[in-house]
Amino acid sequence: MIEAVSAAPSLLHWLFADPTIMLLVAGATQAVGSVVEGVQANQTAKANAAIDESNAKQAGALGAQQEAAIRRDNRRQTGETIAAFGGNGITLSGSAKDYTLAQQVELEMKALDARYQSSEQARAYRNSAKMTRYQGKQAQMAGFIGGASKLLSAGGQYLERTAPKG
Repeated sequence: MIEAVSAAPSLLHWLFADPTIMLLVAGATQAVGSVVEGVQANQTAKANAAIDESNAKQAGALGAQQEAAIRRDNRRQTGETIAAFGGNGITLSGSAKDYTLAQQVELEMKALDARYQSSEQARAYRNSAKMTRYQGKQAQMAGFIGGASKLLSAGGQYLERTAPKG
């Protein structure tokens, strides 16, 4: 343990004694930082995309529930209309029949609209998830390229400083 502690000052002395070594260490540190930043951005994007995918499923399920509820209400309203006509001695023919059919069509359009709206919302969530994953991959690639660039830059500066003058 004492040997490790006594070795540390000599390592620090060696690092700080030569500016070219510090240049390489700084370049490597920047490169690692760039790569880590890109990887973390990609991981964050994947987590956000998973949330969007979950929201898409929930939007679809909610839409199906709304559609079913609207259809139940449609059947109830149609039944009440037919019962009201019958209670007043009106048979389901002519204008009464036309009215009932028009009412059913209108109510069915409400159910279809609920399905369409939830489908579009789910599609928007899925598209958002896809775009978020793409952006995460791009950020990760940028981190890799940035890291490589920083290493190459530090290496070039090192070679420039250590090249024989002549």
